[in-house]
Amino acid sequence: MTDRFEIEVDTTKANEFWHAEVEENLRRRPNKRRKDKPPSSHDESAQRSLRPRRRPAGSIDAGSARAHDDERPRRPGGRGSTTPAPVSDPQRAAALREATQRDRERYLSWGLQPVDCRFCHVSVLVRKLGPGHTSVQWSSEAAQRCAYFATVREAGGDTARIPTCPKLADSIDHAIAEGILEPVPSTPPPGDG
Repeated sequence: MTDRFEIEVDTTKANEFWHAEVEENLRRRPNKRRKDKPPSSHDESAQRSLRPRRRPAGSIDAGSARAHDDERPRRPGGRGSTTPAPVSDPQRAAALREATQRDRERYLSWGLQPVDCRFCHVSVLVRKLGPGHTSVQWSSEAAQRCAYFATVREAGGDTARIPTCPKLADSIDHAIAEGILEPVPSTPPPGDG
């Protein structure tokens, strides 16, 4: 694959009630002990959750019965129930190819605009979907030429684990300020009409 996809999400403006919400959710879970609170020897729910569950011999777990339910008829050719059967009608196959191409255009290339990094001059495709969501499509050449990624690779790091190039993020903000890139797309995606 020659393209690298990166999604950049602004998490610096987290919900101010996030920590309180997490603490409240942890308090609501009676059988789960918190890391900062060891279970007491008198805590019956903690003792009960540590014991293995026993089932009578010959019983079947309801979850495993659903997971391995073989009563549904299989499609010919050994294909799974969710995999579409091969299309034998040429008109239907052409329509399916056309719909697939429209979906590919809609999800991968709609709204992408070229933005050049002002630091290392690589060109990437960018779609801004809102104040906290930026989609960046890197080509293999751009990922190799990016100066920030090159320094990370030289230091032995993995560029796939880096959220984004900070210089490119500045260039995207600059492109929005200059009106080259829309902060929110003004046109709907193809097919949403």
